[in-house]
Amino acid sequence: MPRLLGFCLSVALAWSAAQPSDAASTRSHVRSVPVVIAVFHEATGETVGISATLDLVGRCDSHSFIHVAVVRSTATSESGRRYLFRGADFVEIAEPCNNVTAIAGAVFDLIPIGVGRHDACDASNCRVHPEVELALTFDDQGELIAAAATGEGGASLEAARALEVALRYLGTPYQWAGSTPETGFDAPGLVQYAYLQVGIQLPRLADQQFLSGTAVSASGLLPGDLVFFMDFTGYVYHVGMSLGGDKFVHAPHTGDVVKISSLNEPFYAGQFAGARRIT
Repeated sequence: MPRLLGFCLSVALAWSAAQPSDAASTRSHVRSVPVVIAVFHEATGETVGISATLDLVGRCDSHSFIHVAVVRSTATSESGRRYLFRGADFVEIAEPCNNVTAIAGAVFDLIPIGVGRHDACDASNCRVHPEVELALTFDDQGELIAAAATGEGGASLEAARALEVALRYLGTPYQWAGSTPETGFDAPGLVQYAYLQVGIQLPRLADQQFLSGTAVSASGLLPGDLVFFMDFTGYVYHVGMSLGGDKFVHAPHTGDVVKISSLNEPFYAGQFAGARRIT
């Protein structure tokens, strides 16, 4: 079996809905997942670097399959040998998946290409099967709404599950000083509640939460990371939970509800103070 030297998966979520083919079709969303892994190929004795983009489409229905397509990939080794990275056609979810984060493994093929006639390593005898483990989050309708890695360099399982909790409360009215589903949520209250459900205690206020965890860049955000915003004085007054990429879930202000916004919106881009990784 090949040895995975380690991998780093970051998730950028595309929130545009795919159009159904007919009125009876259920809505579906595409989750675009950049993947970077390093695989030690025992047959060739070299490390293969793989950079790929996966498109995950579907919902957790009676078949419990999420379709996976490799839409772009490059795979090169230290010697310059080229490889084909392909599969998996789908991942199977082995548990009920309404309002849950399910862990699923997607198995791929890594095949050498462009080999010479006398090369001992060809597509038939040097195929290996790296596996990528993903945490897939579904809403109450079984719709895939977020994806995260659970391996080294990816979002932790705790962070993925905390995000799952926060997403359950989309549409919940904002309530100043609220920190439970019964009272409603303000921004730090939602974050504190979500992480508490996975056993992690955070401070109550946004400026205090800004001191938790470790700093991460906006370009390196993973699901479950916290994104912070400051006023013109530099005071950190607001927080949200990243879905990976530019999207984040938060409780904005009085008169609004828990919802998903983008760091690219001018208001949030102008007040972005930084991001922190809790776990």
